[in-house]
This record gives sequence, structure tokens and C-alpha cells, in this order.
Amino acid sequence: MSICIVVLVTVIALLLVYIFRILKLIKIIYRTAKKNSNIIIWKNSKILYYDKSLIELFKKHGINLNDFKDYSKEKINFYIKNYPFIQDFLERLNQNFEEELFEYETLFSFPNEFYKIKFRRERHKHSTYSALLIINLSSDINKYIDELINSIYKIPEEFFKLTTSDKSTYEFVDSFFRFLYQKNIIDSLAVGIKQIDGSINIIYGKIGNKKFRNYIIKDKTLTSYIIDTGKKLYVKNSEEIDLPKAYKLIKIIDKPYSIYGIPLKIEDSIFGAVLFEKEGINNFTLKDIHLFEILSFLISINLKLKKEYEILYENNKKNIEKSYLDPLTKAYNRNYLYEILPKEIKSTKKREKITIVFLDLDNFKYINDKFGHIYGDKILINFVKTAKKVLRNNDIIIRYGGDEFLILLLGSSIQDSKNIIKRIKKMIYKSEYIVDFSYGLMYLDPKKSLEENIKVVDRKMYEMKNRKKKI
Repeated sequence: MSICIVVLVTVIALLLVYIFRILKLIKIIYRTAKKNSNIIIWKNSKILYYDKSLIELFKKHGINLNDFKDYSKEKINFYIKNYPFIQDFLERLNQNFEEELFEYETLFSFPNEFYKIKFRRERHKHSTYSALLIINLSSDINKYIDELINSIYKIPEEFFKLTTSDKSTYEFVDSFFRFLYQKNIIDSLAVGIKQIDGSINIIYGKIGNKKFRNYIIKDKTLTSYIIDTGKKLYVKNSEEIDLPKAYKLIKIIDKPYSIYGIPLKIEDSIFGAVLFEKEGINNFTLKDIHLFEILSFLISINLKLKKEYEILYENNKKNIEKSYLDPLTKAYNRNYLYEILPKEIKSTKKREKITIVFLDLDNFKYINDKFGHIYGDKILINFVKTAKKVLRNNDIIIRYGGDEFLILLLGSSIQDSKNIIKRIKKMIYKSEYIVDFSYGLMYLDPKKSLEENIKVVDRKMYEMKNRKKKI
């Protein structure tokens, strides 16, 4: 009889311990819960308890509760595929499945509803208990919207203007850093862009007073990880970061620090990442994170606009080359002469004189007939290439005809213009493709049309050519 009593007492004691552990687990995860919450508890991956209201909640959002009655590490990929809105949580669970204790908290949303989930998984000797708490925050959604709006109000209006300004991205991001640094929100900031070869170009990096610009990192780092996965990442303690073996964290200081990383996107294309960092563990608030996400969005817009400007510039450049450049010599052509040049002449200062020079290569037909057109083309190409080396940036060279060229010299006297032409001739005589030329020059007469000016200077060129023939 006494043995039976002992056995019974032992069983009751074990049962009480078992119940106590469950109650402890429920208490831990329920302590921040509200009345609009639901809970599921598993023992060794089998459902031990769940609120009946969960059935309706899951059904409402297309979730099958039966899928979670016996969750396991092997089923996590199935969950990720079918329930992508909790992908971050599931992947974190997968990484920490063998840990003695694992806790995780995150937010996610459905249309018109906003949820927080808290998860705790704890091993007790031979049993593992898991609890998932789902809190409906929809009634508090205005609170979160207010926090977001407050974060936006914290951003100076100039940042939104800077987004579309012609300032460089470096200057743009630097204004963010100074703002956040002065408010003691961050200690360092880095913006990395992925290159074609897989390396990362840190287009902006600042740690206190140290600056980095266009610093190339070939190793796979935290920035690479955020770009490759396309996921935001909050590292509460840099000393405890858990990255896949292929990636590593480049530590900026010897002390533990917090990191919040955000991928940069242009439409659906992830091209870079921003890292916000501050000394200390878990040192970012929800408002800080909202602020980081807004600023990262502005950086993405800025980079997108810069990229579009570059594309527009390149397209414009190609159109100019196609429409206004001679394909052989790369001098301007007649389209430029009649469509663009008159506008440029009008835009010059009234007092600034323009010298117009008309040149014709001597005996070019003879060179073509004797040495062939390929050699003749090389003569033309070399002439323009050599002339451009002598001419200044604001001077213009135009291929007027087969072997005829116009040069416009801005702000040069007649004597200075003659000296420029002499230098061109001297350099051509020293080159591989030697050719002589005749020319006429004069000041451009603004009272006459461009065509009339060309006729006058053309006659001057022929006067020189005729003088040469008489010698």
C-alpha cells in the first residue's frame, strides 16, 4: 500500500512539474499579451494546446492550422513556400532549431490588419516546448502610423529637395549622416553598391570623422549578404552576428555595436545596401528603424534618378554623335553647322569676337587617286585628331565637305588665330600622315548670315591656294 502511495505521489509530482513548466512557458510569452491575442503550444513539435479562435483567424487569412500540428525542421521549407509573409521568422527558426533556447519577435501585416508574433522555443532535458503568441495590433494601427509620421517629421524638408537635386549622391548621403550623427542616433553609416564582378563599391562610408569613398571590397561581407538575400537585417550585437560561412562582418570598432541593414531597390532590382551602426547592444528604437527605412528609400530614389540622368545623358550623347558628328573624323557635320551652331553663336557674349577659319586640304584628290581611299581616310582622321589637340575646349571644328573644314575660335584675335593654325600645321608635319592645307580666316560678322560669312572666308582660302600654285 505504501509503495502505491509513493508511486502515486511521484506521478502527481512529475505531472505538477510538467504543468508548472507549461504554465511558466505560457506566462513568459503571455506577459506582454493583450486580450486580442492567440497562442499555440507544442511539445516536441506536436501541438499540445491552441486557442480555438485561431481556427477562424487562420482560415480568414488562408492558413491551414493542420499544417502546423506537427512542425519540424524538415517542414520549414514547405512553410516558407506556402506562408512567405513569415519567411524571416521561419528562416531564423531554421537557423536556431538546435539551440537550447530561441526567442523571436516580429511584425507582419494583412490588408487592414497588423500583427505582432512572439515565439519562444525552450528545451527541458528530453522535451522541447515551443509557444507562438499572435497579437492583433489592428486596434493600435493608428499608434504605429503616428510613429511613422513622427519619424517623417523628424527629417528636414531639405532632404526631400536634395533627393532630386544635382548634388552628388555622396553629398546627399553625407547630409543624412550629419543629421543622424548630431542627434546621436548613429555613429557610422555606409552605402554599398554591387558591381558587375560581384565586388561592393562603398560609395559612401563614414565612421565618426573617418571617410571612405569609392572603396572596393572584394570579400563577401554583411553588405553583400543583405544585397544577395534582399532582406532587412537588425543585428542587435555585432559580437553575436550569425552569418552563413561565405560571408563575414568587417568590424568597425572593437566594442559591441548595433547594425541595421536595408537593401536598396530600384523597382524590383536590388542593387545595394545601407548599413546604420551605433555603439552598444540593441541601440535602435522602432522610431529609429522607421527613420532609417525612409532615408534608405530616399537614397534609392536619388540613385535611381542619377542612373536615369546618366542613361538620358548617354542616349543624348549617342543621338548627338549620330545626328551631329561626322562618322569618319568625329568632327561636327553640316547638321550641327546649321541647326546648333547659330544658337551657340547667339549665346556668346556680344563683345566676344569669333574667328571663323575655312580650311581645304591641298592635293587631296591626288592623294586619294595615288594611295587609295583608305589612306585618304586616315589623312582626314589624323587632321581632325591633330587639330583637336591644339584647339581649346570651347573651339569648334566642322567637316564642311570632303576635304573642307570650318574652325571657329572663340575670343581669339586674328594673330592668335593664325598662330593656332600654324601649330596645327606644324604638328601634322610631324605626324605619320602628312598633308598641307590652305585656309582663310576673319572675324565672324554678326550682321551677316552664317552662309554669307562662309562664302567670304571661302574666297580668302582660295586666294591662298591660288598664291601657292603660282609659286
